[in-house]
Amino acid sequence: MACHFAGTQHAAKICGTHAGEVDHVVFSGKNWQNDPSTFLNRQIGGMSHPPRIVQTRILARTRLFEIEQVDLQFANGTAVQYERLRGSAGGAVLIVPVLNDDTILLIREYAVGVERYELGPPKGRVEVDEDILTAANREIQEEVGYAARSLTHLTTFTLAPGYSNQQTHVVLARDLYVSPAVGDEPEPLQVIPVRIVDLPQLLTHHELTEARSIAALLLAQQYLLSHHEK
Repeated sequence: MACHFAGTQHAAKICGTHAGEVDHVVFSGKNWQNDPSTFLNRQIGGMSHPPRIVQTRILARTRLFEIEQVDLQFANGTAVQYERLRGSAGGAVLIVPVLNDDTILLIREYAVGVERYELGPPKGRVEVDEDILTAANREIQEEVGYAARSLTHLTTFTLAPGYSNQQTHVVLARDLYVSPAVGDEPEPLQVIPVRIVDLPQLLTHHELTEARSIAALLLAQQYLLSHHEK
């Protein structure tokens, strides 16, 4: 009887019981390697009940965000008050444009949050009445001067789910053609072609630090490599 996940104490928390009371919950075993998503879902399913939202109210509102107070009551009776940051309903898109079999396009733009220039894929807000793929195609036209004939939604990321509802939809853009459009950037963006094989080295660059950009690039690289092999 075992529950292994980087140590028995940690494993007991993951499995929701004391170590030694669960059969065959071995995250490093064959089941985990063959189908980790299904295996995890089977282990965590039914282990918790979401709290009830008692009430919400807006504390502050800006042009882009709302700060909302949320009163919760958990299944064990505990009442807790949280604050969360609410963004636009459609979230954002982050696009990895594939110029050819070997090259993707990144942009370099000023990031006011860290007060310096940052490398990363094109990204932007999904506008009202705009679907994810339409928003993705619009953004790459505005930021890199290309449109795509093939757009694939790879996944959706959360940024800080403990206190924000913001979501970023990752889109792979292929079969590009020249189609520039006017955007809302305050200065021209620098478009930088990067070889796919050079991505591992690029991920340590001091101007490429945003977690969602790094995750999206790794995911796109894996997708492209797996489909190229087929």
